[in-house]
Amino acid sequence: MTAYTVPLRLLHESSPLSLGIICCHCRIRISYEKMKTCALALVFICAVLLAADEKPTLAFYVVSLKKIEGGRFIDTKEFPKLGYIPTKPGLGIAELSKVTLTKRPGDSPTVLITLKKEQADQLADFTSRNVDRQILLMLGNEPLIAPRIAEKIRTPALQISVSDETKRKQILQKLRQLVRINH
Repeated sequence: MTAYTVPLRLLHESSPLSLGIICCHCRIRISYEKMKTCALALVFICAVLLAADEKPTLAFYVVSLKKIEGGRFIDTKEFPKLGYIPTKPGLGIAELSKVTLTKRPGDSPTVLITLKKEQADQLADFTSRNVDRQILLMLGNEPLIAPRIAEKIRTPALQISVSDETKRKQILQKLRQLVRINH
């Protein structure tokens, strides 16, 4: 993101209503009221740009059938009346080792997510604490899968099956944003 600096000079005149600034570059006078409006618009634009620039997080939530204070109820086409998830995930992953699309003969393609060693250890810890519970794996605000944990997951690789090709490509693209290439 590029930052631009414009030198400004504050005006002090007799009336508080005439308080404002003058751009030293283009000599445009901006009133205090316009400054407030512009500042709010600038803050809004910056927030939008930062949000658009943010990478999604791969988040693991424990699903509860009971309402969770401050939590969120998941009820989507793919996951109807799934249950409640807390505001913060039990495990969040912001960087992945590798993301690939794999296809075995006779099967539909799957998204293969490879975690880094530290994250694989965190996943093993998270799954060992949540055996026999249902979890929800989300990418940003999008629910991906909601498996029941049968046992501790010790592997750094996870597979996600997505039958819809368009959705699979979108998920693959978002997950690849989490891969950092080390040079």
